[in-house]
This record gives sequence, structure tokens and C-alpha cells, in this order.
Amino acid sequence: MQTEINSLQTRSFYLPSTTSSPQSPTTIQVHSSIVIVGANGSGKTRLGAWIDLESPQKALVHRVGAQKSLAIPEISSTSTMDAAENFLLYGYYQHDLALEQMQHYKIQYKWQSKPSTLLLADFTPDCWETPLLVAQKMAALITKSDHRVMEPAVGTGQIAQYLLSGSFCCEIKPNRLQHLKLKASHCHAIQADFLCLGRDTPPLSEFSQLKQGFDVVITNPAFSLAIKFIEQGLKPGVFYSLKFIK
Repeated sequence: MQTEINSLQTRSFYLPSTTSSPQSPTTIQVHSSIVIVGANGSGKTRLGAWIDLESPQKALVHRVGAQKSLAIPEISSTSTMDAAENFLLYGYYQHDLALEQMQHYKIQYKWQSKPSTLLLADFTPDCWETPLLVAQKMAALITKSDHRVMEPAVGTGQIAQYLLSGSFCCEIKPNRLQHLKLKASHCHAIQADFLCLGRDTPPLSEFSQLKQGFDVVITNPAFSLAIKFIEQGLKPGVFYSLKFIK
């Protein structure tokens, strides 16, 4: 953990506020590394989460979660150094966001609102935000005859915002649907796993216009699931989509 270091090599270390002083955290001055030990359930992980997300030094902290995923994906991808660093620190990347804004994304994207228990993966999260220019060009491939459109991995709504009114957008993570409501309120938002979804299963079965399936499925899914998304979108008896744009 990085901290502020003055000319005397002392470090300011902050602890959560106490019941006797609830308005501000406790500050102590230290001259060496700090090791915190305690029994199971004593609060070590929650203290680390507080330091990472709420302490005055949160912008200087990179916390390594106790729960780690050791799975190695079959498919991975490269990125710019800036994108890789932001995904490591915040779980999210957008080139025009300031540091103050990135801090806001740490709890939702890196920790998925579960900072004490989330199983972190060391490898690429393989969910990259579609560049705006690419999203525009993809959406431009949809023709006027494509009346029933599905975006099955909506993410932050980069593609969805350019789709026609009434298009259907699916996303498995509820926090990402909040972006869709801001960027593409003209689309139908569905929280579901596309790979387990069918046109005859709720919530899609509630829309009578989908009895004939979709005219087109358009998406930029997680790279490791790309083939499965294509197979699902073109599977007879599930979507009957005529085109799949990726």
C-alpha cells in the first residue's frame, strides 16, 4: 500500500473512526511497514476494504483480494497499458474519464459491490467497452427491414445507444443496466443470461412481436464467450435471427 511520505520518512496511516470520534478517521504516524494480524472473523478483510474504498488514502491503494480465481481462460486479449492499468485498479476503462470518476467505478466494476467476498480473476476480464466509432459502424449495418433487434451483451450501452427505438438489450449484470437506462432509454432492458435465454421463455415470451424471433442480433460479447454467443443467436428454435453482427 502506498502512503504519503514526508522528508522524515514518516507515513500517515488512517484507521476507521472510533465510537468516541465518529466524524473523522484515526491517524497514526509510522516509520515502517505495518502488518495487521487477527483471528478469523476479526475484521481484517473489512478493514482492507475500508482502506481501499473509503479511507482518505483510497486513491493510493491497490488491494489484492483474499479470494482469487485461478482459472486460465482459453482466449485472452491484449490492450493498451493505460487500459490494462485501469482494469487492474478499477475494473473499468474509458479513455476520457478522470481519476475522480474512476474511483467511483471501483466498487461496482472491480468489486461488483462485494468488496469483502468477490472472487477476483488475475487475467483479462475480457469485457472491453466498444469504442464509439466501432459501435456506430456496427449499428449502421442494421437495415430498415430489421424491425426486431437484440443486443445480448449490452455492457455500458455503447452499441445500444445507436440502435432503433424498441430494440431489445440483454445484460446479466444488474449494475450495467443502469448505464443502459441513461444511454439508451429507448430500448427494452432485460436482465438475463443470453446463453440461457430463448424467445419462448420469460421475459421475451411476454412480447408478442417476438414470436418470429429476431431479424438481427448485434453485440460485442466477452471474448471468451464469443463463439457461444454466435451459436446461441443463430440457433434454430431459440432466436431464428437472420443475421449476427459482431
